[in-house]
Amino acid sequence: MKKPESTGRRQIPVHVVTGPVAAEVRDLIRKLCQHRADWVAFADAQSAPAVPNLRRLPLGCPCCTGKLALQVALVRELRDAAVTRAFVEVDPSHAASLERALAQPPFDLSLSVARRIELPRDEGLLPGGIEEAAP
Repeated sequence: MKKPESTGRRQIPVHVVTGPVAAEVRDLIRKLCQHRADWVAFADAQSAPAVPNLRRLPLGCPCCTGKLALQVALVRELRDAAVTRAFVEVDPSHAASLERALAQPPFDLSLSVARRIELPRDEGLLPGGIEEAAP
């Protein structure tokens, strides 16, 4: 797939975060966001945000029924110049689909799909590890 021409805007790395136990995925996302105020995360709507930069995903899968809602939420957050990285919780069966969606217009102009974070493989991942991880 051909990358769009640069618009002079920065691209925010977005990590799809997935795993077999949703509560553990949200816990990892919370821990990561607690360390960095300039990171934003989108997690399941039924979980209560525990940190200021953790946002609730609207009901529905972010790559299927909730795609438009995710798009609106991401645009709102990216208007904040302080955001340097984003995370989106998704069911393992939809991770690849969400990554494809994030790599297409209009997302591809302001986002870059970064390394997928999967539990249990990445359960010990710390903020420094994410920053050093190759996409």
